[in-house]
Parts: sequence; structure tokens; C-alpha cells
Amino acid sequence: MHNSDTCLCGKNNETVEHLLQECERLKDNRKTVRPISTQIQTKLYGEIHDLKRTVEFIRHSNIDMQTVCVKEYFKSFSSLLNATRRKPLIDSGLKRNSIDYHGHY
Repeated sequence: MHNSDTCLCGKNNETVEHLLQECERLKDNRKTVRPISTQIQTKLYGEIHDLKRTVEFIRHSNIDMQTVCVKEYFKSFSSLLNATRRKPLIDSGLKRNSIDYHGHY
């Protein structure tokens, strides 16, 4: 893993989907673990045997998936935060819960 958002293959950002589905550097490992093309949803949310294959692929590819996921999370969070800064928050009419600003009920 490196600090840049760009994958070491140079073709795309280093995202979970790119690494599991597209990265040319990992093509041979991908075909070894999954000879048949598999959708990303199956790799991440499939049956236990699907998930075991995904873990096997990650291990054999020496992917630091935790770092990749954290990068994606913070990128998404930053985008959401920036979007809310640009727009005024709309009061939905919902009241705060029964805890006041000092944490008292």
C-alpha cells in the first residue's frame, strides 16, 4: 500500500472494487481464485464460500484491504461533509432527543 489514491497499476484509483475486479496487477491471482467472472456484490456479500474466496484472493495478493477501506471511508465522509457545508441544513421539524446539551435527561 502507498499514500497515493492511484493504484500501483496506474490505471485507476486504488479502491476495493478496482482491486477485486479490475486491477491488471492482480489478474492472475483473480483467475486462480475465481476462474469464472464474479460480481462485486457476490465477492463482498455472498455466501460463506464466496467470502472465503475473497479472503483467499486478498491474502494471496498481499492487499492491505484495511487501509484501502479506510481511505474509501474517509473520502466518502469528506465528500459528504463538504456537501453539507455548501448547503444550509434544513430543519426537518424533528426535535432533539430528550438529552440537553449538558448530557442531562
